[in-house]
Amino acid sequence: MRYKQNPLEVIENVKEKIVEIEESLPEGVTIVSFYDRTTLIQESIDTLVSIISTELIITIVILLLFLWNF
Repeated sequence: MRYKQNPLEVIENVKEKIVEIEESLPEGVTIVSFYDRTTLIQESIDTLVSIISTELIITIVILLLFLWNF
């Protein structure tokens, strides 16, 4: 993967390329991936979205409380 590229796109492209390569391999030979970061990346994105949405709700509530009392 090159600098500043989307890791999910790179991983998906590698998986597609593996499928293409496996068609030309001799019978009984397969490519087995042993390190797939897709779940790690997806879980990190989900955690980030959850935290940002929670912080946004808290900020809106605090702003409304201050403006309402003013």
